[in-house]
Amino acid sequence: MKFRIIILLLLVSFSLKVFAEESSEDKTKDIRLLLELTGAEENSKQAIQNLINIMKKTAPAISDEYWKNFMKNLKTDVMINLLVPVYDKYFTHEDIKGMIEFYKTPLGKKIVSVQPSLTKDAMEIGQKWGIQISQQIMKDIQEKNKREE
Repeated sequence: MKFRIIILLLLVSFSLKVFAEESSEDKTKDIRLLLELTGAEENSKQAIQNLINIMKKTAPAISDEYWKNFMKNLKTDVMINLLVPVYDKYFTHEDIKGMIEFYKTPLGKKIVSVQPSLTKDAMEIGQKWGIQISQQIMKDIQEKNKREE
């Protein structure tokens, strides 16, 4: 009798493992589809290009040829591979399926189409704001130092 129970438990355990692996593979495929629908690869390229534009201003000695080659050799699929486990960590498979359905709607498609421009504008605003904050900090430090002298 104990032998039958052990066999039954092993079969159930094996079945659950197989189901979990299939479910995990399906979820991974759906995460990749979601990332494709949201334009994650293009957004990654755009974000890198925006960063390069900022870096060009701060390091003008680096040639345009270097930046062209850098972008040409950039492997954005690496970023996608890094994002899959993050999505897997924070979203259930049902969440992912819901987002896939959303990003197939007209509103979802609009979000994807404006996201690169929105991100670029937000980065520029953030950069300007960061400069203002750092200037204010420097001013405050200088004033504090003058008072202490």
